[in-house]
Amino acid sequence: MPATIHITGAGASSNFQEWTGSNGTGTSVKPIGPVTFTSSDATIATVDATTGAVAAVAVGTATITATDAGNSLTASDTVTVTAALAVSATLALTAN
Repeated sequence: MPATIHITGAGASSNFQEWTGSNGTGTSVKPIGPVTFTSSDATIATVDATTGAVAAVAVGTATITATDAGNSLTASDTVTVTAALAVSATLALTAN
């Protein structure tokens, strides 16, 4: 499921899961080898290669991919990084 994160937000986590059936069906099974994570564009979002923790770098879209080295299964998803949201405002009046 694609994720949207804010440039100043907490980021996102990755959950790589393997299944006995095609297209995420059947019974879930544990990966047989180490799983590594990569980002298609580290100028938009970085990902910790071991934990899959995603961090925003700049506004844009990147694809996060996980690969099980034991059987070469891969899965990808999209992360969209948006601009920081305003949480307050101020106004200063100046006499003419």
